[in-house]
Amino acid sequence: MANSQLNVFDQISRLNYKFKRAVRGVAKGSPPPVFSTEENQSIPTIAEIKAFSERHSLSSLLPYESYDSESGLYFNTDSVGFMLYAFPAVGLNNSQLKILNEIMAGSHEIDTQIQVTLISSPDVSTQTAAWAKARGGASNANNHGVFETLAAKRTDYLATGKWKSLFKDQSWSPRDYHLIISYSVTLHKAMLEDGVDEQFLTSLSDSQKQITGALRSAGISSIPLEPEVFINLLSGLLNPSVTPPPHILYNENDFY
Repeated sequence: MANSQLNVFDQISRLNYKFKRAVRGVAKGSPPPVFSTEENQSIPTIAEIKAFSERHSLSSLLPYESYDSESGLYFNTDSVGFMLYAFPAVGLNNSQLKILNEIMAGSHEIDTQIQVTLISSPDVSTQTAAWAKARGGASNANNHGVFETLAAKRTDYLATGKWKSLFKDQSWSPRDYHLIISYSVTLHKAMLEDGVDEQFLTSLSDSQKQITGALRSAGISSIPLEPEVFINLLSGLLNPSVTPPPHILYNENDFY
């Protein structure tokens, strides 16, 4: 009876995945064209690039489809995988480097891609706001206004280093570093048509646990990168601004 229930839920999951793919395909239309890279082709002009961007949204060029909160897996147009949000290491010894090397040299599925990305975000408003709140909360009521003013001025000063150096004689700007580890496996034609099986998804989940454990052994803490954090990281990269970016909420039913 248990196997029968599993098969039913597995079929429902597959149908739901195929349905989302179909709806997304209709919503977006045919795949966007690309510029030829042949030798006799000229580089696209600014006008051509602008016309292209007006016809096709950026989301139509990205592979992301859906996210399963239970397994922590991302389902893309032609792949399935996971992402880990890790805290960058300040320094590593030979033993730690050996552990990290074993992650890359380990046994992985065919057509597995592992990407390690270090994002240097110019937005440090979350950190400075938390610091200003703690700094301004002086225990002595008589000094509260003074500390609050000093904290606000320091926060404003650090904000000026978002897109330029705080010092004239050297390049120095405050940054918030994010270490992202992406692990994905390309789906072949049969998997794209019939859906992925439970054994394949279990294998990916096991890989996630193994890599998380290896990072922990190397002294690097990590957590699954959930969609809302990922979306806001991407938003900061794709929409740079002087002011702090607005926080975007994740909606699993929003195809864009």
